[in-house]
Formats: sequence, C-alpha cells, structure tokens
Amino acid sequence: MAKLWSSECRLYFGAYDVGTATTRVNLALVQDALEKTAIGDAAESFIAGIRRDTMEWAGLFDGSLSMDAAMAALIGSGTNNTVSLLLGTATGNRAYSGTVLGMSAAPAVSIGALVTQEASIQPDGSWRPAVHYGPKRTISAYDLTGTHDHGTETTAGGQVYVHVFDWTASGGNARWQGTFIHSVTGGLWTVVQAFNIVGTGAPTPTAISVTIQRRTGFEFTLDAVSGTLAFFVAFARS
Repeated sequence: MAKLWSSECRLYFGAYDVGTATTRVNLALVQDALEKTAIGDAAESFIAGIRRDTMEWAGLFDGSLSMDAAMAALIGSGTNNTVSLLLGTATGNRAYSGTVLGMSAAPAVSIGALVTQEASIQPDGSWRPAVHYGPKRTISAYDLTGTHDHGTETTAGGQVYVHVFDWTASGGNARWQGTFIHSVTGGLWTVVQAFNIVGTGAPTPTAISVTIQRRTGFEFTLDAVSGTLAFFVAFARS
C-alpha cells in the first residue's frame, strides 16, 4: 500500500494555488439513501438519492496570496470556480475536481495568533474522481505535459479540468493552445478536444462525449513569438 504525506497533496482554487495557505481539507462524497419501506414489507428497502458532496477547508489568511480574492473567485459561475484536490503529485495520481455551486467562508482573528480562515464548499453536482498529468508547472514552449495509461479501460465521455494560474504571450496570435489527446497504443495520438487560452482562471470544464481510448494526454502549443504558461490539467472519465 502506497501511503501519502500531506506534502504530496496540492489544492487549487481557480487561478490560485492555495496549498501554501492550507492546513486542513476534508472532502466528503455523500449520496442520500432514501427509504421506501412500505407497511407489510418484510425488510427495509432504499433507493439511491441525490449527491450532497462537500469540502471543508481551513487555512491561513495569506495576504500575499490574496486569500480573500481566491475565495471570492469561487462564488458564482465565472471562469475561476473550479476546485481541484490532488492526492499525490505523480502523473496518473488521483485528483478530485468540480465546479463550485455554493460556499461560505469567514476569517477568524484573535490576539496573539495568526489570522485564519475557514470555508465550506459545495460542488455543482459532485466532486469528480479524476487522474491528473502532474501538479502545477510552468512552460515557455511546446509541451506534452504527461500521458497516462488507464489500462484496458475505454469510456464514452468524461470531463477535462484546466487551471490557468498565469500566462503571457506576445507576438503572433498572442495565445496558447491546449489539446486533449488520446491513443490506443501510445504510438499514434489523435485530438479529442482543442481550445485557446487567452486568460487566467479555470475555463469552464470541457465535456467530452466521444469514446476515450486507454491512453490520454495533454499538450500545449505557444501560438506566439514568446510567452509562459502556468497550468494544471485533470481528466475525469464518465
């Protein structure tokens, strides 16, 4: 059994890497069980209800990180409200990702202590178990940011989650292009979905409807003369 230390975990709120300000994260995957037992039944019976996943976060009010801005960005339906929790930093490790539907957050101040903050975060639907292609990284040219072999699994559809922490691009079309790719053998990669990156944040998660082959990956291409890109990518199969 491979055990993880907290130092091998990462937490991203939209365009913010909040791991350095985080002291505790509790992720709950919850599905209601609704009872339908009727009079005269010999045993109890239930039906699966709706998902009620949550995330409880606690950390430090980091002024340099603009923790208040990171929290505020999660509220609403903008381009910053994706959350990803990485359990392990190696390519192919588990990540849980989702978009935020609701949140309550509050700072706490006491004499002689650091300012802390806590938040309760509710996803829009559920936290999706995903694989990721490595933690946050920065590139300045074309990069195949990692590939993962899912074994024999092929699935119709899934969800791609992208966090863009920072980017620059000058000259040419002044943008980065991201491409989600897949392959049967790893020898020939084909494009599943492509999109342009022209701003920071977490673009709306991209829904994939085609059948995904056993190997997946993500590549970024600089469509400019020069530039840098700091990003994270995860993929959740249906």
